[in-house]
Amino acid sequence: MLVADRRLVGLLLLTAVSPTVEAVVLVSLGFVAARGLAPQAAAVWPYDTYHDLRWLYVYHDSWPSFVFWLSLLVVARGLFHTLLVMLAWPAEVPRPPARWLLKRNVGLAALVAVFVAPWALISVAASVVALSWVLLASLVPLFLLAPFLQRAAVVGPWWRGLPSISLVGWSMLNFVVLTVAGALCWSLPGWWSVPVAAVAGVVNGLLWNRTVRTALINPSTRWVRVPATPVAAVLALAVPLLIPPMVDAVPDKSLRAEAVVLDHPLPPDVPQAVIVLAGYGSSYGGEQPLDNRVERFSYRGLSRDGTPLPYRPHDTTISVADSVGLLDEQVRRLHQRTGRPIALIGESEGAIVARTYLQQRAHPAPSWTG
Repeated sequence: MLVADRRLVGLLLLTAVSPTVEAVVLVSLGFVAARGLAPQAAAVWPYDTYHDLRWLYVYHDSWPSFVFWLSLLVVARGLFHTLLVMLAWPAEVPRPPARWLLKRNVGLAALVAVFVAPWALISVAASVVALSWVLLASLVPLFLLAPFLQRAAVVGPWWRGLPSISLVGWSMLNFVVLTVAGALCWSLPGWWSVPVAAVAGVVNGLLWNRTVRTALINPSTRWVRVPATPVAAVLALAVPLLIPPMVDAVPDKSLRAEAVVLDHPLPPDVPQAVIVLAGYGSSYGGEQPLDNRVERFSYRGLSRDGTPLPYRPHDTTISVADSVGLLDEQVRRLHQRTGRPIALIGESEGAIVARTYLQQRAHPAPSWTG
């Protein structure tokens, strides 16, 4: 019993160190936008690999360096997970040799990296254009496949049969913990994100303990002859492809901001002029609003006379920083023309652009609606 307690303490310390160190570095550098990644550093598969690849996709300068660091990350994750699994292994279950666990976890690290790689890349691209549904689509495959992967480090034919209900439950809790901890790390001021990351690391250790124990003591007894994991992988890959058609199928598009504000005059008691910022994939043909106090934000900027230029869906792929620069110019021009304070109404990516503008630039716009 004492040995088991020491192993649990060692497991919790090990999973707390890496998120804490990462949080300290990010806070020291003033890297606010990335603080929410710290709790993922010691998460249960596949979220830790997702964390690693997102950093790697941004901070490499050539294909050789990418391959080198990817190989190093795979080996490091395999070694790290081998140690975590050994510490989390329940005392009442015979443990295989360390060599078997090392081989299994290094191989699994490579497999998870291959599966997670395209979704981590999509998430990086989504963060550049602030496209929320694309980021969601990159997480759906991980969420669906996590219970299948989390048993692979410890059991034999892990690709067959469904994971147990309890393992699915721990996997869902893992996702919730990472989401809440990431939001707190990102939103809390200054050094407060460091203790949050440390606590998240301890919780990650408990989840490692419960996940390994559940996979070994409560194995699945359903569909044991069916290759359920490959089937789940195919389904997980297909689900994100259905999101854009589902978004397009949403009814009542007449209630969107463009129809409400652009197609009707503003009430006389509204003191502001208004700029409406549409979202990713939108387009604008140059149509003039009914009220001359209202303008459509253009992702291509303004003409010489200050009129917003028409744009196509491809133009919305510019970075948030570039969009903020265009919005700054448009706000100033509209304020000069009308003499009124400016209100911003943003939707989807447009809301991110408006919020970023208000945080970073001096402006004559007292309020906005997302």
